[in-house]
Amino acid sequence: MGDLFSERERGKYVGIFAAAFAVSTVVGPVMGGGIVQHASWRIVFWINIPICVIAMAMIFFTLKLPKTQGTLREKIRRVDFIGCALFTIGMVPILLGLSWGGQQYEWTSAPVLACLIAGFVVILVFLFVEYRFAAEPIVPVRLFGNVNVLAALASAFTMGATMVGATLSIPIFNSILNSHIKTGVIKLASEFPEYAAAIVSTRDDQRNIYKDTTPSDIRTKIIKLWADSMHSAFFSLVVFGGVFLVCCFAIKHVELGKKRKKTIE
Repeated sequence: MGDLFSERERGKYVGIFAAAFAVSTVVGPVMGGGIVQHASWRIVFWINIPICVIAMAMIFFTLKLPKTQGTLREKIRRVDFIGCALFTIGMVPILLGLSWGGQQYEWTSAPVLACLIAGFVVILVFLFVEYRFAAEPIVPVRLFGNVNVLAALASAFTMGATMVGATLSIPIFNSILNSHIKTGVIKLASEFPEYAAAIVSTRDDQRNIYKDTTPSDIRTKIIKLWADSMHSAFFSLVVFGGVFLVCCFAIKHVELGKKRKKTIE
C-alpha cells in the first residue's frame, strides 16, 4: 500500500480494506452455515474458486505497480532467502512450544523450554543477519529505531491480543464460566433452600436476579457470584486495552505527504 498511495490517501484505502474484512466476518459465517445446512460442505471450499479468479483478473488488468530495475539474476539476488529461512526456522519451534505448553507438556518441561529457547535464539540470529548482511531485508531493523513504528507495532500487538485472543478464548471461557457459576448457584441454593428455585433460575436468565421475589441479600450474593466469575476475563482485556491506549498516545503525528513515495527501485 505504501507503493501505491500517498500518506494522505492510505487512511481511506485502509478503511476500505477494514470494511471488506468487517463485512466478510459477518456474512461469511452466515453463508457458510447456510450452505452446510442446506447443501454440501464441499461448496464452502469450491465457492472460493470463482471469487479468486475474479480477484486475480482484476489485479492483473487494473493494478499498476512500478517496475523494478535490473536483470532477472539481479532481482533474485535481492530476495532475502536467508532471512526468510531463518525466520521460518525460528518461528516454528516457538509456535510448537506455545502450543505444547500447558497441553501436552508442562510449561517448565524440557521440550517446551527447548523449543522456546531455540526459537528465540534463531530469531536473534535472524535480526542480526537482517541488520548486517541482507541487501533488502524482509524486516528492516532500522525501522525499530523509529518511535512511531515501535508504538504502532505495540498497538497492533495489543489490539490483536484483545480482539483475536478474546474471540478464540470465548468458547473455552464460556464453559469454564458456566461450570463456576453452576457450582456457585448450587452452593447458594443449598444455603437458602426456601429460595432455591429462584436462585437456580438466575443461571439461565439473569433477569430473574432482579425479581421482587428474590430478597436483596440473596440478590447481592448472586451478583457477586457472576462478577467474581468474569473478573479474570475483564482484567486481561483491561490490561491489553490500557497498553494499546498508551501506545496510541506515544505515536507522534506528522504532516502527511501528498505524493506517493517511490520505495521500489
